[in-house]
Amino acid sequence: MKNFRRIFVLLMAAVMLFSLASCKDNTDNGETVPEETTSYIRESKTRIAVLDGIDALGTAKIKLSRDYAYTVTTCGSAEEIMNTVTEGKADLAALPLDLAAKLYNSTNGEVKIIAVNVLGAVHLLTGDSGVTSLADIKGKTVYATGKGGYCEYFINAVLTQNGIDPEKDVKIEYKEQDELTALALDGTAKLCFVPEPYATRIVRENKEMKRLVDLNGLWEKSTGTKPVQSVVIARTEYIEKNPEYIETFLFHNEVSLNYLGSEDNQGINFLSENGYFSSFDLAAATVSASNLAFMKGEDMKPLIKGTFEAFYAVDPDSVGGAIPDDGIFY
Repeated sequence: MKNFRRIFVLLMAAVMLFSLASCKDNTDNGETVPEETTSYIRESKTRIAVLDGIDALGTAKIKLSRDYAYTVTTCGSAEEIMNTVTEGKADLAALPLDLAAKLYNSTNGEVKIIAVNVLGAVHLLTGDSGVTSLADIKGKTVYATGKGGYCEYFINAVLTQNGIDPEKDVKIEYKEQDELTALALDGTAKLCFVPEPYATRIVRENKEMKRLVDLNGLWEKSTGTKPVQSVVIARTEYIEKNPEYIETFLFHNEVSLNYLGSEDNQGINFLSENGYFSSFDLAAATVSASNLAFMKGEDMKPLIKGTFEAFYAVDPDSVGGAIPDDGIFY
């Protein structure tokens, strides 16, 4: 019955989208459809909160071209986006996986993961010619960002998986992202774990810095699954009251991500022209290195569960004290 309802909703969404196209819907060209043309789609807009950075890319097209159905608010910190969700100021949120787990556990299941938007996008950069493998960082100082968040949990997990104790074998100095970027650009931080979109900027502006190893490949070799970094969650109450809006969003979310990776570079132009990046080349390089990927349903479950398990193994607090049960999945 549930599957029939979803099929019906998708068919209705398709009919509505076709109707918009017949009214000269130019959303795929970055133009906004007039409110009066599409007001019949829903009684009120879906409110989306996104964490600034890589998490925001998956909704870039939605924010600027589909504002007839959505309002997108960018949050500057983990605390801000979590409060936005728990206070009921957002219906959906794009954020790191660890925050989704923490919200699920702390609210007794008041949110669910509806999609994956980004797989692993943390890189180990080096400007030290003596470091040619992950094992070479033993005994060295490595800079990083994201203390108490996704980056720290990912770093600790991937190091542990590869026989490196993050507390004993290496000294990790955590900095705020802007400070770390500055230290990497001026050559002070010759070894650093950096997430996208900052990693690409660093290797482009400081030619001595390069990506050392494929951390995602090492993760997959150890766990058998790929790491998940960014997901979209929805409030359970909103899902129950508006299942058709969730299905429509998932369609738009997938279209938005596919658009960024389109072969004709329309998505790259879109990002650079709308201020997400300072140039076309930077946008292209960043998107290429960001591991953007749309997944939903059964396809996303093994990857998310694998990431939960790896995080929990190094720090139970990383997922809110317990690995979320299957109730977290939409």
